[in-house]
Amino acid sequence: MTAISTLPTVRMRDRVPAQALIEEALRRPGTDPALAAAVRAAEGQRLVAGLLASLPAAWTVLHSLPLQGGEGAIDHLVLGPAGVLPVTTVFHPGRRGTVTGRTVVLAGEHLPAVLGAETDGDRLGRLLATHGLAAVPVHPVVAVAGTTRLAVKERPRGVAVLAAAALRSRLPGKPEVLSSATVDAVVALLDRPDVWGETSEAEPDLLQRFAVLEQRFRPRARFRLR
Repeated sequence: MTAISTLPTVRMRDRVPAQALIEEALRRPGTDPALAAAVRAAEGQRLVAGLLASLPAAWTVLHSLPLQGGEGAIDHLVLGPAGVLPVTTVFHPGRRGTVTGRTVVLAGEHLPAVLGAETDGDRLGRLLATHGLAAVPVHPVVAVAGTTRLAVKERPRGVAVLAAAALRSRLPGKPEVLSSATVDAVVALLDRPDVWGETSEAEPDLLQRFAVLEQRFRPRARFRLR
């Protein structure tokens, strides 16, 4: 008798943008002081995902990829002729941002986004090398969304930091160094659930429940009495 496989059939392309963050936010109690930040971060990832959705057909985009050992998730992964580009999202709407080397400052807060992007790039490089794809270049990106102005005073080495709105024009313009066969091999590898942490398909009502949660933190309109 042939054994029936019980392995998960979900592929990484089945995950929705910000899935890990949304699931985390929905697990938090309503009184958790960190809940508002989790909701805002998920909104930022979904905004960037919308921008990446308009990339040319030669590019594949995966979202919210859980890392082994429960060490968080890679926000977005863009795969194409230029290589593998892990995209870290930073979102603080309506504020100005400054980039000075490895330091990203938004609303007076120093964020470790560049360090996180470097770490994601190193992880992916090791993963690709393990599966015989060491020659595939990895280009970490930090996408800053929602800012009124992003001043880059000093560019960090090895990580591109740019306004999220520039993703659609900047990424397709990168030099093409991979054949279509190699791109297909990379996509097939990184779409597999067994190379990532524990994963599952999003519950059918996940986005509906998140929309309800978003309403709690959406600024209310102010009315003046006449």
